[in-house]
Amino acid sequence: MSDIQTALEKVRGVGAQGYKSMKSLQAKQELLLLLLANEQMRLMVWLFPMDFDKKQNFLSQNHRTPPDVSLPKSHGLSSCQRRKTVLSTALKTAWAERPSLAVHLAERFNSQTLTSELRWLLLNFPEKVLDQPDALEVLLGSSLPNDVSFQLKVNRRAPSIRTTS
Repeated sequence: MSDIQTALEKVRGVGAQGYKSMKSLQAKQELLLLLLANEQMRLMVWLFPMDFDKKQNFLSQNHRTPPDVSLPKSHGLSSCQRRKTVLSTALKTAWAERPSLAVHLAERFNSQTLTSELRWLLLNFPEKVLDQPDALEVLLGSSLPNDVSFQLKVNRRAPSIRTTS
């Protein structure tokens, strides 16, 4: 995976600038790098579940810094704020590209801010994730929240059941 990251770094400038009617590809590339770095971390847990030193040694030799901490320090943001900013940008990019990707992004990165931003998108654009059962869990949680009642249609008059004797 590190060779993919290296190749993406080499061609970073190609899609950085939009051209006429074409948009910049930089946000999509950052999303891809974020997902690759996260997948590397998950694989490291599988490779070295108990040996922290081996994991750190392997990461420092073969992999670059994950994008969620690679924002310049000059922004004046703490590490936590930088992470929130990167995840928020990634969520917007993922939603624009494919809403199902945004739903799975919230599952992959355990962030309350990310989940609440995704929940806002789900409340306002539920038709975009009709084919995503995982979106329902983000929207409803473990119980039915008060702010989703406007999305539900309630049949006030239930049909009567007739019995024939």
